Amino acid sequence: MVENPPSLALALEHHQAGRLDEADAIYRRILKTNPDHADGIHLHGLILFQKERPEEALEWIRRAVALVPETVRYQANLGRISKAAGHLDEAAGAYRRVLALDPDNAEALSDLGAVLVTQDHFGEAADCCRRAVALNPNLAEVHYNLALALQGQGQNDGAETAFRGALAINAAFPDALYHLGQVLHEGGSPDEALDCFRRAVELNPEFLEAHCGLGNLLYEQGQERAAQAAYRRALDLAPERAEIHGNMGVVLHETARFDAALESFARALTLHPNDAEVRRNRAQTLLLTGRLTEGWKEYEWRWRTRYFEPLVRDFGRPAWDGSEAAGKRILIHAEQGYGDTIQFIRYAPMVAAKGGCVIVESPPRLEKLIESMPAVEVVVGRGEEPPPFDLHVPLLSLPKLFATTLQTIPAEVPYLIPAAAAAGKWRKRMARSARARVGLAWQGDPRYPNDRRRSPGLEPFLPLFETPGVDFYSVQTGPGMEALGQHRLGGMVEDLGPELGDFADTAAAFVNLDLLITSDTAVPHLAGALGKPVWLALPYVPDWRWLMEGEKSPWYPTMRLFRQTSPGDWDGVFDRVARALLEICRGGAVTPPDQRGMRGKP
Repeated sequence: MVENPPSLALALEHHQAGRLDEADAIYRRILKTNPDHADGIHLHGLILFQKERPEEALEWIRRAVALVPETVRYQANLGRISKAAGHLDEAAGAYRRVLALDPDNAEALSDLGAVLVTQDHFGEAADCCRRAVALNPNLAEVHYNLALALQGQGQNDGAETAFRGALAINAAFPDALYHLGQVLHEGGSPDEALDCFRRAVELNPEFLEAHCGLGNLLYEQGQERAAQAAYRRALDLAPERAEIHGNMGVVLHETARFDAALESFARALTLHPNDAEVRRNRAQTLLLTGRLTEGWKEYEWRWRTRYFEPLVRDFGRPAWDGSEAAGKRILIHAEQGYGDTIQFIRYAPMVAAKGGCVIVESPPRLEKLIESMPAVEVVVGRGEEPPPFDLHVPLLSLPKLFATTLQTIPAEVPYLIPAAAAAGKWRKRMARSARARVGLAWQGDPRYPNDRRRSPGLEPFLPLFETPGVDFYSVQTGPGMEALGQHRLGGMVEDLGPELGDFADTAAAFVNLDLLITSDTAVPHLAGALGKPVWLALPYVPDWRWLMEGEKSPWYPTMRLFRQTSPGDWDGVFDRVARALLEICRGGAVTPPDQRGMRGKP
């Protein structure tokens, strides 16, 4: 065995005090005299690693291991530096050799578990970490790595317990705080998650992922200004990260800073031109600001996003490109929600005018109503086998194919018509009163990510019930119906929700109403497509189809838009709605020339 020279002790003193250059100078002198001095080789390698030169460091650590392979600390540091350099198989091998030499080494078990987590071998990782916890339950890193393994297995309850165990030992553990925040966020505890992210960045102001997680959660909670600050800090740390520029663009969009949003999207796309998420988000900013031609083009990138990519259809037939299609059978397939389908099915007659025979694949509950369109030859439900066809086209690609601008939106209404018999039944029922008949809907699908911004709930509607001369009907279905009972409205509103089945039934009821007042759900689309008067309450930054200005919609001539003048101000919106409703009731102008009980297919 090679003896250590006296100068090694001085070198270690410098090294431990952080005087790396002084220490390394001594290590080099030792190695010049004795090139095979294993400790000198090993320690010189550690200096290189501390100077962020991991690949060079690995060359020296490997030499030390080759000289004395039974030295546990050499193998352990080989594992640590190999992992940091991304050589995961080498790191795992080094930790396994440590454990062959020292089977009860809790740190090596934990570190091997961390490598296995990075390799997605979560089950083996969890086994290693459980053994490590049993050997030494007082090491925060051991609990942390167990938590990562359990998180990777989707065992979030166990992961939460393990992260909390790590923090009980070391409360100032930023990584554990960040990952606990992730688990709590997924588990529906956003406030506690927010606290975890904030504590993580306080402890480590350069913790990039924690700043990003903080920004994401603040955005979801509607704290857009604070989210911008978190993303700005993340961009200070990593200006080359395209996804952070993209996230900043989304937040700027939600605060109506559209030029700045487009700049952020542009920076993201400079770094990553094929980022489909950014391109889809950019499309929505372009569409909202009326730049439809650019917006439709960008919107085609939706098919490469995380949400839409699994929905791509392989029909074994060519996609229709908008050209003349005489004698061809064209399948139009709905791709998104009910409101989208109702809005864009207006293009079916334009497809038919190209000479094609139109087949529509419809989401459930819309088939019967779409059958009312003369241009549509066949309607099939989603999941059913369509009849033979030659070409296919996604529904929301039609505006691009027809080069739709604000001036050329096909807006002739009604283009959907319920069956006359069904409309007649509702007419008889509602004819019991000569008062104005006003339908109300206040809640969209809470699963929609932006629903909290667009759905005011029933409470802001309450002042409307003070309007004299009105019979109110709830047309709310699904989530939100319970609000009627919670507010104890009694005989002030008749609840139609339980009786509204598919959209054909709903449309038959709607044509007998004088007016619908609603938040942004499928309801305004249905009313607009039926040519019924509809008042739509919109958030400060609405969905792209409603644009940013004006009381009129180019998509629906009978629609009136009531917009928030500041974010979250539903009271201001419904104050204007209440005054407008009182005004038209006094003037007797609720109902246009008779649209009640419009004729349709029997």
